[in-house]
Amino acid sequence: MDETLQLLAEAAEEAELSTGVGIGYVLSVERNLSAKEAEELAMVAKRGAKRLSICGRPAVIGFGLHGPEEGNPPKKFAKAFEMACSRDADGNNGIASLPHAGEIAPFPGKGAQSVVDAIQCLKAKRIAHGVLAADDNTALQVIKDSKVCLDVCVSSNYLLNVCETRKSHPIKKLLLSGIPCTINSDDPLLFGCNLLSEYVVCRKDLIMDDIMLASCAKYSFDYSCAPEEMKMKQNAAIEAWLSSKLLEG
Repeated sequence: MDETLQLLAEAAEEAELSTGVGIGYVLSVERNLSAKEAEELAMVAKRGAKRLSICGRPAVIGFGLHGPEEGNPPKKFAKAFEMACSRDADGNNGIASLPHAGEIAPFPGKGAQSVVDAIQCLKAKRIAHGVLAADDNTALQVIKDSKVCLDVCVSSNYLLNVCETRKSHPIKKLLLSGIPCTINSDDPLLFGCNLLSEYVVCRKDLIMDDIMLASCAKYSFDYSCAPEEMKMKQNAAIEAWLSSKLLEG
């Protein structure tokens, strides 16, 4: 696994130099794996973050959790996430905790709780999906207090029956509740969408205005593991776009 990760880091650096697109890897555990297997991957991620680089930055920036949520709540993987994301003996910061949670309930009625567990047990910085917390005030408060961002995928959620229609998706409700959300495509090959088309869906189906769309775009940088210089540059570009749209009236 370490050798494979090294090859990936080398390929990513070559790609970044040729395209100008910044790259960092998130190593993710499949939920159907055992806790021991998750802990082994956590150590691969830890070693990769320390030893490998892409254009002078750590090659591994995060540790994730994905795969079937049914029957696989986050708590089982708490030790693996602690191993991957805690400071090391030299005092270096650990990588970011970036699990999936709150898309499909691990047990009936436990969707919101899985989001809370991802925050409290896995110390999540961002959560992929998280939308099953939208109607649970306690879970929403935990998200806000923990300053966690939800990476939301409207079309994916609709196609997987997480919401009845695209228009009924709760991303706008979450934003209005003070929850930072980003707009994402999930799996473009599987769901037939891309990032731009998801912004179009949010504008047309959910009636999200320029200010709200720009906020989602800015959150995607604010809560990222990108270098501060890159965050500032891209957020300035978003602000410039928003200012031009507001001037248009």
